[in-house]
Amino acid sequence: MSHDDRDRQNTGPHDSDRDVPVMMPDIGDQIFPEKLVSGWCISDGGRAEAGLPLFTASTDKIECEVMSPATGVLEIIVSANTAVRAGEVIAIIHQPRSRPAS
Repeated sequence: MSHDDRDRQNTGPHDSDRDVPVMMPDIGDQIFPEKLVSGWCISDGGRAEAGLPLFTASTDKIECEVMSPATGVLEIIVSANTAVRAGEVIAIIHQPRSRPAS
């Protein structure tokens, strides 16, 4: 197996990207498992920055900003004003794979 084949095997289907899932946090009342993606702070295809607001999540009692877990290009899976369960993947942040120096 060549070095290039090993690289492709180790990186999975997106060999040029590392994908970081964005999940709905477990906020608010435990009786109602669904939370609302109130809105996105960044547009689909926009650049997310680690530690900066990514989206707002809400329940019937609270609303909070959720920070981005990584820096990269945002791919939104769940649109704003959609209810999802805590732990559900709602977006993916594509991070460019670092290339070794030649």
